[in-house]
Amino acid sequence: MSEESIDMRVYVQAILRWWWLLLLGPIIGAGLALSVSLLGSQTDSSAILPLTGIEPVIYEAKTIIYTGGESQLGSVSELVTTKPVLEYTIRDPSLSL
Repeated sequence: MSEESIDMRVYVQAILRWWWLLLLGPIIGAGLALSVSLLGSQTDSSAILPLTGIEPVIYEAKTIIYTGGESQLGSVSELVTTKPVLEYTIRDPSLSL
């Protein structure tokens, strides 16, 4: 039983001796995480890319969801000839005649 009490005393003494280090570690970690997150959010890609000669690529996704049943749409050719699809196709500048 005396061995167990000696072991506990050693742990308590180590904690009491190094309490500042146990407190300082999480504080430094939180400070580093905060500084990295703040510096990362301030980086402007439009300021960096002209220096490298690389133009930013902008991706745009468009989706048409048809929720009608099979009875309302017989085939894909009928979907392609709907007004929203035709209007988008007319406005799309990347399509050539």
